[in-house]
Amino acid sequence: MTILFIVGLFFLGLVSAYLINFLSDILPLSVEADEEEYSLMPVCMNCHKNRSWKEFLFLRPCHHCNRNVPLRHWFVLTLIPILFFPAFYFTPQGLNPLINIGLLIYFSLVIIIDIEHRIVLRLLTVIGLGLALIAGVQMRGLTLSLLGCASGLFLMILIFLAGIIFSKWMEKRRGEEVDEALGAGDVYISAITGLIMGFPGVFSALLLAIVLGGLVSLIYVIKMVIRHNYQSLIPIPYTPFIILATVFLMYRI
Repeated sequence: MTILFIVGLFFLGLVSAYLINFLSDILPLSVEADEEEYSLMPVCMNCHKNRSWKEFLFLRPCHHCNRNVPLRHWFVLTLIPILFFPAFYFTPQGLNPLINIGLLIYFSLVIIIDIEHRIVLRLLTVIGLGLALIAGVQMRGLTLSLLGCASGLFLMILIFLAGIIFSKWMEKRRGEEVDEALGAGDVYISAITGLIMGFPGVFSALLLAIVLGGLVSLIYVIKMVIRHNYQSLIPIPYTPFIILATVFLMYRI
């Protein structure tokens, strides 16, 4: 039974990895195209045309443009089945293993889409709020979970507004459009973090996310300086840092 369970868990992880790749491909394209209905077929990330399921499942090139599947497909199919085992067997105190696996799938999907498209989809936000509420109640209780959500939301709204003011000031100073440091999606993810971490754990998670984001930004700046192509105020996806900080502290608090 143990061997069968391990095989079954690995198979579930593999299926979930395919699901993550599939949704990461089609959901952003549907939003960008202003379509009401999502495609039920795999989509090529290069030409945006429908691919066959055979091509998608066996990681074959697109028959329209002959472009290979993104490296991300291989990475997800390798990593997610492996992560299923610690997600199931080593869960934060009080958290149901299946909910922990659900968070793994959800966070993976959000991180991929934010890195590739710089958006946090409203559909995923709603799903995330529901999943995070269940997780937060199991680990922190309803009161602390809701209080954490409100605190995270309030704090990130303040940072978001400060970012808008800074961007407008820089636009006037430089005479050109400047991208905002944070997006509305970062605010939504902070609310989800608040539900999971509760109060006052949400503040530790957001502080750690700021530190991680700052370190990566510093490394990126140093890299640009070394290559002699430095550009100031280049935005980076911030949501992945919030998620990574949340996952790390879930096991620490």
